Amino acid sequence: MHPLELSLLLHQALETRAGRLLELTGPDDWWESIEALHDARVASRRLRAVLRLLDPGLYPGLKRQQKRLEDFTEILGTVRELDVHNQILEELGPELPGPHGWAALEHVLERVDTRRSKARKRLPARIKELELAKIAILLPAPEMPYPFHALEPHEAAWALLKPHTEAIGDLVPEQQREENPTALHQLRIHAKKLRYTLEILSPVFIREPQAPLKELRALQTVLGDHHDFAVLESDLQALQEGLEHRARRVLSEGLQEILHHLSQERATHYDRFREIADLYAPPGFSRELHRRLGLPGDPA
Repeated sequence: MHPLELSLLLHQALETRAGRLLELTGPDDWWESIEALHDARVASRRLRAVLRLLDPGLYPGLKRQQKRLEDFTEILGTVRELDVHNQILEELGPELPGPHGWAALEHVLERVDTRRSKARKRLPARIKELELAKIAILLPAPEMPYPFHALEPHEAAWALLKPHTEAIGDLVPEQQREENPTALHQLRIHAKKLRYTLEILSPVFIREPQAPLKELRALQTVLGDHHDFAVLESDLQALQEGLEHRARRVLSEGLQEILHHLSQERATHYDRFREIADLYAPPGFSRELHRRLGLPGDPA
């Protein structure tokens, strides 16, 4: 059980972030706006970050609401990913050298458009099935008897950060040596979770974490860009192999041109990651973050 001060802080964050999500998703047909979809997805991730920190003993049905939000984020993420892929491909057009690449690009854009249309068409029914408004069941303040707890609030808060600092420290050295899109995506998830947790818990720490938050946003951004290109590249590689197998020579050769450009862009984002990765390498990352938050002693 968290110290009382920390439990109160987390409940305040729950009220604020759940209120924001319910506000965004309140209007009829809110999902028709690309901007509204993006805002709701970000709000759902921020709320999920709070739910991960709550004491399950104080919030009956917490796991059910976590699953509801996870499904909601995934649904919106599918649409967002297709929007991003469409943008990447449209911007790629002027870079292609000839008609084979242009033909393949039109073929791929048509494919993405079809998938986007289907995903958006399914959105209203899928969102309605989730009954998102039921997350409000968590909002009444639970009874919080003053618990006996050996840790100070800032020590308990550091214990919530520590798994992510350790995971980042484990993943960074490996990815500095060799690019692995799956592991880099996992690193991005931990950077995101650490950033959101820092934002939630910032009042507990002695020093404001603006600088670490800025650095984590930079890491998250470069890894997010890498992930977008890696996923699209993998998808189109499978498509190209299928076209080659079916002897669709023009489209297959055109896709090779597209894949070449995607591979270069992915490599560029990986190089940017390597340029900033030393900030997050062990053992200095966890220890330095502990110091920058003004916490006494060594990170346990």
